[in-house]
Amino acid sequence: MVFTRRMAKHKKKPGGGGFGGGAKPQPTGSDVPIDLAASRREAERSLGLMQKALASKDFSSTEEMERYLNENFMGKPMDEWGSLLDEDAPQDDLSRAQRLLDDLADDATPAEICRAARAALALSQDCCEAWLLLGKQERKAAHALGFFDQGIGHGRIRHAGLIEGVDGEHGLWGWIEARDFMRLLHQRAVVLDDLGNFDQAVPAYQEILSLNAHDNQGVRGDLLRLLMGFRRLGECRQLLDRFPGDTMPEMTYGQALLSFIETMDQSGFEMPDMEAVGAPRTPPAVMKRLGSEFDRAKKHLKQAVKLNPFVPWVMTHPQLMGVEVAEMLSFGGPYEAVEYAQKWAAVWCAAVLPFFALTAAMGSNPLRHAKSKLMMAELVDVLEQLEALDEVPWWEQFEAGANSQIRD
Repeated sequence: MVFTRRMAKHKKKPGGGGFGGGAKPQPTGSDVPIDLAASRREAERSLGLMQKALASKDFSSTEEMERYLNENFMGKPMDEWGSLLDEDAPQDDLSRAQRLLDDLADDATPAEICRAARAALALSQDCCEAWLLLGKQERKAAHALGFFDQGIGHGRIRHAGLIEGVDGEHGLWGWIEARDFMRLLHQRAVVLDDLGNFDQAVPAYQEILSLNAHDNQGVRGDLLRLLMGFRRLGECRQLLDRFPGDTMPEMTYGQALLSFIETMDQSGFEMPDMEAVGAPRTPPAVMKRLGSEFDRAKKHLKQAVKLNPFVPWVMTHPQLMGVEVAEMLSFGGPYEAVEYAQKWAAVWCAAVLPFFALTAAMGSNPLRHAKSKLMMAELVDVLEQLEALDEVPWWEQFEAGANSQIRD
């Protein structure tokens, strides 16, 4: 069995916390960085205010509701929305707690964030965002898990009705007030994963998918990796079939990896003795010896490489695990490939033949795959980092860890 989230050290997100050092500058294509987290929260606050406005009114028709929205919200800044709702806004403790967090400046320091979160919890323990903020400011994963667990406990009670009404089409993510509860579930799953508590991380990821069938939070890739490590291949196949046409590297390369493993199991394939006389000496030579039963797996790998051709190249580099990437990245680019490979390299390596197939699919010159200025900037940064790093090759670290587990 192989269980790994990533062998590289964790990187701290902008704004403090997160179990690591500072993040690299964001290659946005301009001199002004985009704060994705801030813009996301602004959008959610806007939707939340609109939902509160609608909940406070008793409209006699759809036309009346649309007229109200057009007259009071369309084309107006959110500050005016807030003043419009002051009279109608509920004055309970939870609302006052949430207002404390809404008033936090975008550039608030970690200390300011913690003070505001604790003040919010003093008003209402049901404020999921406050538990989330405290956990994300923690530098020790185990301590962060404690905050997430407490927040989830309160969130389950607060959102019991919404949870009970979840079905395959309408997930909890559609309710703005429940999103911080969903984020708590996600952060808990990630921390369990990081701590190596894989048997607990699997059901944690599965619960998120059960509450949010469309997976707006993107947990399916991490769940697939753990299921693959446990060799729960049937569940892997079900998960991949649930998201057909998915272009995430975790799913496209996961499809190829699973196809190779399934074919190996069904055909009874065994790796040839590379030292034997007449045996294939290189990964491409091994691939040429494979029978037609592997054609489907080869096809899936070809499709994955087409979507992100940098994965085979970075995964076969010995210093892969030391590379750090920026928050923003290009789809199908080098940073995306690094993030995928750091999580999945050991899983491919343990299966042996799939890793040979990946090596055989590696192009000799990654520069020709950089189709945009952003991709080229990412590739130059990755190349510079790899050249500066001098660590034990990641596969030697993996083999040493595997041998240690066998001895234990």
